[in-house]
Amino acid sequence: MMQIFCVCKRCSQPKASCSSSTVQQSEQYVSLQVEEPVFYEQLTQLLAKQQMQGIYRHRQRDGYGPPEGVAFFFRTSCFELVKSRKIRLGDCVTGSGPFWQQVQQRGEAPVLALLKHRDTGKVILAGSVHLYFHPEWPDIKLAQAALLCSQAAAMIEEAGMDVADVPVVFGGDWNSLWRKYRPDVYDAEIPKSGFLTSGVYSLLTSSQGTVDKAHHEHPATKHKAYKAMSTQVFTTSGLKLQSAYAAGNGGREPPLTTQTDFFMGCLDYIWLSQGHWHVTHTLSMPYDVDKGPQPQSVGFRPIPDAEFASDHLAMGCRVSLLK
Repeated sequence: MMQIFCVCKRCSQPKASCSSSTVQQSEQYVSLQVEEPVFYEQLTQLLAKQQMQGIYRHRQRDGYGPPEGVAFFFRTSCFELVKSRKIRLGDCVTGSGPFWQQVQQRGEAPVLALLKHRDTGKVILAGSVHLYFHPEWPDIKLAQAALLCSQAAAMIEEAGMDVADVPVVFGGDWNSLWRKYRPDVYDAEIPKSGFLTSGVYSLLTSSQGTVDKAHHEHPATKHKAYKAMSTQVFTTSGLKLQSAYAAGNGGREPPLTTQTDFFMGCLDYIWLSQGHWHVTHTLSMPYDVDKGPQPQSVGFRPIPDAEFASDHLAMGCRVSLLK
């Protein structure tokens, strides 16, 4: 049995939010959205003291804010790096037409790695990701999630392994709600079920690993300009995933993982391949989750602030590797 701990948070002040004291000896994998100077000038040195090696991928931005990207660290006493891949999702597009041109223009760039567990020889695939943020374009996020899965599956197959046999863990900011409870300018109506589920979350939790035009965030349904995409089916390329928090908490996600003056909701997730992991513990939220599930009900506050240096809350899970 192997223990892994994952943390997903944006890190710009490591001494307050991601210091070496935050990462304990039992924690073997850490996923971050991080500002570039913090990764190279501070976190790398801090976490090296705990035998942790980092991989970073710069994210192309639209000329605002500090340079940033995604990264993860793994404990070298536990894992050996087999291969890593730094991907710009827009470069992975094989389709044509106006929608795919939009996806190609986005600069989101995950990092993937095959890691060999030293004690058992088992190879896992780990990744850190930050999807496009804009709520007007959930169809782009859906396409990015599908592209991420296809790249992960290709990396596994190129190594001569079967997708179904390799344990997978993804951590990151997916900018996608598991549930939207209230209408807004982007979704004028909420169905009788009481909530909407994003295309990204629907894709990654689908028993078939697919999303088609029946989903309200499919490009052919979301935007009239993309009606020609009606036959497009987005897939997980054979990956069968589950949310660590949902698996460890009776199917529930945290009511929120970020809150600003204008938005609150659950955007961050740790995804695990089904059949490979048993979730033994999830990191508690700094609010009473039982007051949810709506984020407005839990009585949190906008962040960052003096207590929370990041604009996203830390998420973590402790899991056992089953096979």
